[in-house]
Amino acid sequence: MKIFILFFIATLSLYSMNINEVWRDYKYNFIEDSGRIKDPHNNNVTHTEGIGYTLYFAYKMNDKQTFKKVYNWAKTNIKLNQY
Repeated sequence: MKIFILFFIATLSLYSMNINEVWRDYKYNFIEDSGRIKDPHNNNVTHTEGIGYTLYFAYKMNDKQTFKKVYNWAKTNIKLNQY
């Protein structure tokens, strides 16, 4: 049991060391300078799911600048049907 706990702690440590790199790569590949989220595997279209996930991850990473940029882009460019 002690080996399992040590392995679990070691895995978490490795994960936390790489999470900033993963976030940096995500931003580089999916977020334009304007704040628009693009899907490079689907003709660079923008999906609301991508916006939502990006806002969530920016919040979890405490990346206020990215959150604000993506939020402002979405607020300006995503039109909702209101009845």
